[in-house]
Amino acid sequence: MDIENGKILINQLMKTSHAIAKRYERASLKGGDILLGIIRATKVAIVPEELAGANITQGTARYRPSSSIRSKYLARVLEAPRTQKWLHDHYRGIDMPGLNLADVRKVPVPLPTIPEQDEIIRRSDYLLSIADQLDTRYRKIVFLTDRLTPSTLSKAFCGELVPQDPNDEPTG
Repeated sequence: MDIENGKILINQLMKTSHAIAKRYERASLKGGDILLGIIRATKVAIVPEELAGANITQGTARYRPSSSIRSKYLARVLEAPRTQKWLHDHYRGIDMPGLNLADVRKVPVPLPTIPEQDEIIRRSDYLLSIADQLDTRYRKIVFLTDRLTPSTLSKAFCGELVPQDPNDEPTG
């Protein structure tokens, strides 16, 4: 619930006391960790530095990338359709389908070299920016079309779309 479009919705996070947080230090986050929702939705987000020390709930798995994998690369792999299919194929349960941590640890992740990961990140950032631009244009066109249709219909019913010929009127 707290992840949308690859971002953590910081302003809606629940807070806990320091005493409770201390009991769950294993669930503590660091900037650059990758979060994966494991109940119902397999949403992915990178933990920003400002959330270092925060804790995760049971509905979230945490990946802590090593020096051999970039956080952004790992996030992109987890978001990829092939990985999402793998995750959903490993769901358990019906009412609240979810993943167990043993399966989360087995997610297949291709591991190219760091320079190759950087190039994959660069190219995917570029393509995602184009997709965002197209989405913005599409939403604008839909907005304008939604406003245009009633206006066009109104003009059509009032005979204002084309010049009117008084000799072309029906005779009664």
